[in-house]
Amino acid sequence: MVLLVEQPPLLDYRGYPPHDKGSLPAVDAYNRRMALVAEGHRRAVLVHVDGWHPTTMLDEDTVHPNDLGHATIAAAAVRAYRRAVSMGRTRPVHD
Repeated sequence: MVLLVEQPPLLDYRGYPPHDKGSLPAVDAYNRRMALVAEGHRRAVLVHVDGWHPTTMLDEDTVHPNDLGHATIAAAAVRAYRRAVSMGRTRPVHD
């Protein structure tokens, strides 16, 4: 299984190249394209990062996730994986 993690929105796209060329519409278009890719592959699972709040989940550079942001992304990935396993899209991975 491949988890495709949607890009959560940033606060400010101007200050950190190459993200200075980004925008919310660009992120939305990227995430829509990724959803289409996921739909076309049985073992690809789209991960939507529920509860993402860029004001509290980004580092001071406003681009990289802080500890809370990383934890939120990881929790979303675990939920998506478990949902896919429960739907029979793949066998569980064991530690």
